[in-house]
Amino acid sequence: MFEYGAPLVAAHAKSYPKLFEVAVGTAKKLTGWISVYTSNIYLTQNLLGLQPLPDRFAALKTSFQAILRYCSNDSPLKVLRRLEWRLGSFYGCFTDDQAFQEYVGSGRDVPASQEKLKQSIRSFLRRRQDDALAREARRRKMTRLIPSSSRLKSGMRGADRTLRAPRLYQKQFLQFRRGTYNTSHKCFCSETPVFHRGHEACTRPIGTSWLSRKEHRAKSRAQAVLGSKLQLTDIDFLLNTGQFDRAYKILQHITKTLASANSSAKSP
Repeated sequence: MFEYGAPLVAAHAKSYPKLFEVAVGTAKKLTGWISVYTSNIYLTQNLLGLQPLPDRFAALKTSFQAILRYCSNDSPLKVLRRLEWRLGSFYGCFTDDQAFQEYVGSGRDVPASQEKLKQSIRSFLRRRQDDALAREARRRKMTRLIPSSSRLKSGMRGADRTLRAPRLYQKQFLQFRRGTYNTSHKCFCSETPVFHRGHEACTRPIGTSWLSRKEHRAKSRAQAVLGSKLQLTDIDFLLNTGQFDRAYKILQHITKTLASANSSAKSP
């Protein structure tokens, strides 16, 4: 229901972008409220595979061009096209779509039926969305840690694969991906007074490892691709490879260990 009039709204927003900023701001607040995290909406959108509202509405307007292309000649939309419209008119913004022109001019054959054209445009727009999500992911440290192979390819396409984990796990996984996991606790190592990602090993018994030798080698290869400025943790590796049970057990161990250490520190 919310997206039913998206092509009309996207056309109107092209001429009056400041009015649309109100809707964009509201959508950001809604996303933060749903995900219980308002500090970095762009990070949350990328983790969930969500398009920014303007991009989503623009894509729906592009999809609408398939309906416009194949509607009958006596359709009001086709009749209106015969009139002369000034540059930047609402009708022009509604019926002239840059992304659709790129689709037509890409050299592919335009399908002969409306339904096949809709499917072809959806595939075209899906690739554009994948590229946009990938560019956004490369802009932020936290999302650069998630390889494209760990992104969903269907359903919530482009979202972090942890959203396919058991629901019990997802809250902690999302906190870890955002870098907010257990940030209210003090770390009992000598390097920093506050726990933050990268210090998970501080809670691990000395002489033990959470990964096998083979996994350590695979993690080292992934770390080499990321470079020295980003730290790929053992938990990142397990989440990226879909080993959710192991990752959740480690996070539970960290929480209990930190809670116990913080409780002991407060005791007289």
